[in-house]
Amino acid sequence: METSDKFQITDPLPASQRQAYETFLAQAGIDVGAIEWVESEAGQIYVYDVNTNTNYNPTAEEKAGIFAHQHLAEYLKNELAASYPE
Repeated sequence: METSDKFQITDPLPASQRQAYETFLAQAGIDVGAIEWVESEAGQIYVYDVNTNTNYNPTAEEKAGIFAHQHLAEYLKNELAASYPE
C-alpha cells in the first residue's frame, strides 16, 4: 500500500472544530466516521470528505501515535458489552 506524508492527524483538534464535526456526525446518524479537511494559508478550513468506512493512513497514524483501528475495536467492544451485558 502506498502511503504519503501529505496527510496528518491533528490532535488535539481545536474544540470548536471538533464540536462542529461531532454535531454534524450526530445529526447525520453517523456513530463511526472520519472527516477529512484542508486548511488554507489564511487558516480557512475546507471539509472535502466524510467517511464511514475509510482506508487509514498508516504514516499519519504512526506519526501521531493514534491508530484508528484500535479505537474502532474498543468502540465496538463497548457497544457489544452494552447490548449484551453478562
